Amino acid sequence: MKFDAKTAPDVQGTLDGINTLAQQLGFSGTPALVVLPSAGASADNVTVIPGYTSAEALQQAISHAAGDTKK
Repeated sequence: MKFDAKTAPDVQGTLDGINTLAQQLGFSGTPALVVLPSAGASADNVTVIPGYTSAEALQQAISHAAGDTKK
């Protein structure tokens, strides 16, 4: 996909909305992740990873969402 300056203003509102949501979630970099179970998500089993993290921390978040560990 090529950048087209004519369509850039058309997507600016969407990009601004995404940026606002990312800031509200505390995302500070990429990749930012929200790890949660496929059903029954709650504040107790969701992990927000605001930016780069280790494989170990990501696995811990997945296990936490699956109910295998306590956070």
